[in-house]
Amino acid sequence: MSAGSSQVIIVGAGPAGAVLANVLATRGIRVTLLERQSEFAREFRGEAIAPAGREVMSALDMHD
Repeated sequence: MSAGSSQVIIVGAGPAGAVLANVLATRGIRVTLLERQSEFAREFRGEAIAPAGREVMSALDMHD
């Protein structure tokens, strides 16, 4: 999908951008998620999801 056919473009595929993209896409909105990093190996960003974050992901039915 090209950005030209998107209804929403989200810049930044961090936790907030990725969750927002998922929420919008599951509601049928055409989303393009842009991330400047071309690989996952980057500087430290954290290794765990805090309990409050797990609650949000569970509420969004995004838990494992």
